[in-house]
Amino acid sequence: QTLQEAKSYLRVWAMDDDFAGKMNLAFGSNFDALAATSLAKDWAGGDFSKLPEIEIRNGSEINGAKGAFARSNNTIYLSQEFLMQNISNSGKIADVLLEEIGHFVDARINSSDAAGDEGAIFSAVVRGVDLDDATLESLKAEDDSVVLVLDGKIIEIEQQNFTGKFTNAIAQVDQLL
Repeated sequence: QTLQEAKSYLRVWAMDDDFAGKMNLAFGSNFDALAATSLAKDWAGGDFSKLPEIEIRNGSEINGAKGAFARSNNTIYLSQEFLMQNISNSGKIADVLLEEIGHFVDARINSSDAAGDEGAIFSAVVRGVDLDDATLESLKAEDDSVVLVLDGKIIEIEQQNFTGKFTNAIAQVDQLL
């Protein structure tokens, strides 16, 4: 159900009149526009076959994150604990899933990781959430990458832990310290 909700958001977003502007907001201005347009065309037509595999993992395996994306194996990981805690809140799960899809999109359209937490920005943009300047600035400065061992292999992931106002609170505490 949550995957269908995420796909519905993606389909609507792919047909958005301000698609290019929203892509620039999330991924910067130097992305492969042809690759982005190809994904949007697929999604607008209901074709989601290029989305990465999704694996449910114990949260401790993915650094305690709610979700993560590994570019090296094109896989989205979702925390089993997070899913169980939010079993009746598909919107919260869709938010995290869309963030990881945003990391996937970045991997498809950029040769290197976009600055900040582009996945969180992508999730907000796709869901129609307006980000205030402070939140956007905080997300653009966030480093969401982690290297860990998963299934005996060293793998780099981009992870979802905190976004929005909580992230702003952390940034403010960091500035005070």
